[in-house]
Amino acid sequence: MASTGAVRCAAEARSPMILPSGGPGVREATEPELVGWCVQFLAELLERPPHAIDPQARFSRVGLDSSMAIQLIIALEERLDVELSPDLILDYPSIAALSAHLANRTA
Repeated sequence: MASTGAVRCAAEARSPMILPSGGPGVREATEPELVGWCVQFLAELLERPPHAIDPQARFSRVGLDSSMAIQLIIALEERLDVELSPDLILDYPSIAALSAHLANRTA
């Protein structure tokens, strides 16, 4: 019988960005829904009004640090019912880019 770690490694090898959660499946979300959700989440996290968060700006320009990036990934995992790689923040460095990627993966 394979260990949980072995199963997780196998899943990571297949899809390093979005991993199966073992739950009921990936929740679908459109790109605009994800952009709006991420803007709202980061506005609350950064204690700024949502209109001050530019979805096109790099996460570093918005003020996201590594701890906040992990919080965003964890919240997205819960929202979408998937396991995500923290590297997504590096590979898709803005709300718009990350949302487009995630929307395409969950569609």
